Amino acid sequence: MQPVTRALQLRSLVVLIVGLLWIVGTRHVIGVPVIATSQQRIPMVSAQTLNGQIVQTIPHSGQPVIYVLWASWCPPCRAELPVLQGLAPSLAQANIAVILVNQGEVPAEAAQWLADSQITLPVWYDPQHAFATAFQAHDLPSTIFVDKEGIVDLIYRGPVTREVIETMRDTWLQKAEVTP
Repeated sequence: MQPVTRALQLRSLVVLIVGLLWIVGTRHVIGVPVIATSQQRIPMVSAQTLNGQIVQTIPHSGQPVIYVLWASWCPPCRAELPVLQGLAPSLAQANIAVILVNQGEVPAEAAQWLADSQITLPVWYDPQHAFATAFQAHDLPSTIFVDKEGIVDLIYRGPVTREVIETMRDTWLQKAEVTP
């Protein structure tokens, strides 16, 4: 076993300080946040498109929506987004929208990664982490499943699999068949 060098100690300290600063800097909340949990109506949360247009959740859209919180620096996100892209045609056929909500990155940098990865799903940019705060979903990726009535069916923290997405799709389709 090699002795710990002073340079290694210094690097470890710098990494720790940078990590703490990042945590404090990304967890800022002005006022009392609106927190959504499963089986509650989705709160109004705003973000922006690549060109700066303000967009927001629609509590009564009449269409199920899957919001995926992600970042291009996140390895599980990088693995998950191509799976979602592959499922996009079957989700669109079932009238289910998928919106990727980037958490805190410079939009142009995240857009470049999406282009390089051939991800064409709609993207919103959330520089203030409003989605993560509203859904208590600071783990990336996190996926929020909202039914056509605007009720949050599931908040899934961590990478989703094809099976999770297909199960939610099938659940919503069965629910639509039963509901007049």
